[in-house]
Amino acid sequence: MSFGEQMCEINTVTGEILFNGNITVLRPKTFQLFLLLASQPETVFSKAEILASVWQGTVVEDQVIFQSINEIRKELGNTEVIKTYPRRGYCMGVPVSVLDSSDNTKKDNSTQLHDQYSKNIIISALIFFLALGGVLLAYFSSNPNSNPAEVLSSNNNQPIESHTLSHKGILVLPFDVSALTESQQWLRYGAMEGVIKKIKPNSQTTIFHLEDAIEILNRIPIGKRSNINNIFARSGASYILETLVSGTPGELIFIYTTYSRTTRVTKTINAKNLEDGLSAIVNSLEQTLEENLTYDVGEFDRQLQNDMISKAVQFMEVEDYVSALTFINGALINEPNNMTALYFLVKLKLILSEVEDLLAASDRALVLIEKGSDDEYKARLLYFKGIALLSLGELELAEQNILAASKLAQDEKDWLYYAYTQSMLGKLNQKQQRFDKAYELFNSALVYQELLNCPLGITQGHVDFAHYYLSKGDKEQAQQSIAKAKALVEGKNLTKALPLLKELEESM
Repeated sequence: MSFGEQMCEINTVTGEILFNGNITVLRPKTFQLFLLLASQPETVFSKAEILASVWQGTVVEDQVIFQSINEIRKELGNTEVIKTYPRRGYCMGVPVSVLDSSDNTKKDNSTQLHDQYSKNIIISALIFFLALGGVLLAYFSSNPNSNPAEVLSSNNNQPIESHTLSHKGILVLPFDVSALTESQQWLRYGAMEGVIKKIKPNSQTTIFHLEDAIEILNRIPIGKRSNINNIFARSGASYILETLVSGTPGELIFIYTTYSRTTRVTKTINAKNLEDGLSAIVNSLEQTLEENLTYDVGEFDRQLQNDMISKAVQFMEVEDYVSALTFINGALINEPNNMTALYFLVKLKLILSEVEDLLAASDRALVLIEKGSDDEYKARLLYFKGIALLSLGELELAEQNILAASKLAQDEKDWLYYAYTQSMLGKLNQKQQRFDKAYELFNSALVYQELLNCPLGITQGHVDFAHYYLSKGDKEQAQQSIAKAKALVEGKNLTKALPLLKELEESM
């Protein structure tokens, strides 16, 4: 078969491209560009048209188009798959067929193509807490067993002011794997997770989980994520670790940079294998932070080597949760008891507000944990289950699960989800008119959020208090809390919080 007779098939559901007998999965924006060209194969799209369609709402250079075009040609193994028309633009160079595998029908309409890639996410006040998932909570007291409720007891009628404590928050970014082969691309998240799992939280140091770091990146337009200052501003992290990995198995090279808010340190590590490289990064990080990190020197966890899970996280990084869910379901077909896949399934079901499915998946995961599976995600699973039950009006069961999540998160020093549980327990107590207890719990959550000065977390705290005061009929105090939240949203450009503020203002 000649090149001109070859057919390229695009599956918009799985994100797969079949060409020349090989199946390829592109990065989300590159795939979206390819879909745009495929929507009108005879049309030459200008750079301006491509930027307006694929990178709408973000500020990027023309170079990003050139890079994506080269990526498509490289991944599909032929430079002629996309034609370049100098000073005009680009168009498809081969016959193309767009397939929706849900009904096996061919799609030619560009609107249908766009719909396949749209994000059908329901935003509500109930699950807005999840949208703040990247907030890193500082360790509140030098005593790891301290009870926030005791520390925060107060007789006044205003939220308690927090006090800055010495604390180091570490954010590990997805690894740059552009220099690696296709079979090693999973290391973008796998190596990132490897470093994260080595560092254990203590009284001076906490670290973002992988999914929390992804949610932080979701707050920042793609074209602005390369600016470390933007990540600092949206995360409240003390240190950010950025790593490029290259080489081949047996001769790996890690070039990593540790950023603080005022400095940066770049180092190079040569390692024979991944485990040695990641351990060396953590050891070097200890020297940079002048901190003895408690870390696990055990064998590297290869859960994210699962191709389906890695691709799901890739789609989560660009907030394409529907596509992410497709790959997570695929991973579970191959390995039904994969705890990492089950955890992401539960979280995606919450984001998509598919409550019944969330409950079924969380129960399935919790049963496996009771039978001896990895319990790393237990506190968060209980929290998600509690939110689902709350949305169904099952207040007593919801409270039981969130209380259990709160205790476990506190025991494990997962201060992020400890604060979340405090806020949700506050909502439950408020709903049942136990106002003194609700006030105490909202204070607990707000103090934790303020300790690291994370704008989204603090906004949520003020929103909690606005609802609290409204439920008591105190509109003046509610207006003050709304004003504080609004000032943060406008000052920090927190667009994700706008729907919640609009709802609050309408309720006034």
